[in-house]
Amino acid sequence: TQMSIMEILAKAENADGLKDVYPKALAFVDKVERELRTGRVPLEKLLMSQKLSRELTEYSSPSPAARAVRQSEATGTAVRPRQRVRFLFTLGKPGVRAWDVPEQPDSRCVDVKRYQTLLKRAVDTVLDPIKQSVYGGKDDECMYLFPIGAKTELVPEPVLNEE
Repeated sequence: TQMSIMEILAKAENADGLKDVYPKALAFVDKVERELRTGRVPLEKLLMSQKLSRELTEYSSPSPAARAVRQSEATGTAVRPRQRVRFLFTLGKPGVRAWDVPEQPDSRCVDVKRYQTLLKRAVDTVLDPIKQSVYGGKDDECMYLFPIGAKTELVPEPVLNEE
C-alpha cells in the first residue's frame, strides 16, 4: 500500500503538483480500506512476516510471531531463532494464525480492525508529511515540511573535531 501511494505521489512533477495527486492517493487509500472492510483483500496480502528473535521457551510474554511458531511446531514444523514466521492477525485467542500450517485459514476470522489500524499507521507515515506540504502548517508541526513553491538550500553540516 505504501509503495502504491508513493507511485501515485511520484506522478507529481514538482512540489506544486502534489496538490493534484494528493486527492488521488486518498482515493486509493479509501479503496484499499473498503476492500479490507468488506473482506475482498486476499489473505496472502494480509500476511505479516516477523523474525523470531529467540528460542520459543525464552519468551515470558510471547510476541505474535512466537504464538504463530507454537502453532507451526504443533504441526511438526520446527522454527529456529532468526527465521521468519508468516502469520495473520485473527479474532479471539491466540490472536494470530500461522500461515504455514496445513489447514486453510477462514477469512471470517481475520481481525479486520487490527489491519485497519495497521493500514492507517502505514498510510499516515507516507501521507502526513505530504498533507502538511499541500495544506500548509508550521515548521515545527512536521519535520518533513516542504511548503509549496519554497526553495530548499542544502546547508553543509558542521564538522566536529573529536579530541
